[in-house]
Amino acid sequence: MHLEPQLANKPLDLSSFPDKLTIVSDSGITKLPLQLYTANTPVARMTGFRWQKRIPPQGTGIWLKDSKSSYSLWMKDVPFDLDAIGFDEDMNVVDLKRLTALSTVPVAFSSDVKSVVEVPAGWCLRNGIRKGFRAIPGDTQ
Repeated sequence: MHLEPQLANKPLDLSSFPDKLTIVSDSGITKLPLQLYTANTPVARMTGFRWQKRIPPQGTGIWLKDSKSSYSLWMKDVPFDLDAIGFDEDMNVVDLKRLTALSTVPVAFSSDVKSVVEVPAGWCLRNGIRKGFRAIPGDTQ
């Protein structure tokens, strides 16, 4: 029997974004810094942006990592659209998804996705994010 972690039915405290990740284009010229809240526990990964009252600022997001299984996300209780960037174990962008607010339909990622970064909807398009880009932990600016 599989037991789900207990959710507190309250939002994560996203008042600070202690982790940094820089997404680098395949040419290495474009560098896009992100400030992230790292969700590295089952409860934090399941909570994500649920119950948040407002869209996070541009350039910020949640990094879902350290999962031992494949990623499938849904947007129940998330009142705004998100972009989701799927990374393989070497932090290469291998999958991109648009997540629709309040949807209960799961969105599955390819099996090679080992971590996901969720950012405000439109961020990937505005910044030209595509497969083949990579991410470097830390601030490389």
